[in-house]
Amino acid sequence: MLPKISEVLLKARQSKYLTLGQVEKSLKIQVKFLKALESGDFKIFSSDVQIQGFIKNYAVYLGLNPIDVLAFYRRDFGGLKSKD
Repeated sequence: MLPKISEVLLKARQSKYLTLGQVEKSLKIQVKFLKALESGDFKIFSSDVQIQGFIKNYAVYLGLNPIDVLAFYRRDFGGLKSKD
């Protein structure tokens, strides 16, 4: 079974022993958004463009290939923000 986008990001951060606070300071992305990415709860974001931008920046920061990580996002969520 392939991992979900949230699992990929969480495991990558944990493997580098980084706290969400450290990531927030480096990327200037608020912890609430980082938590949302790592939990797969994308309702907090204002647009799909914002989600993908944060994922790309976070992936690069974690040393992951952003194209691969964005592919996980598109696979999991169709690349479109749900309008619940």
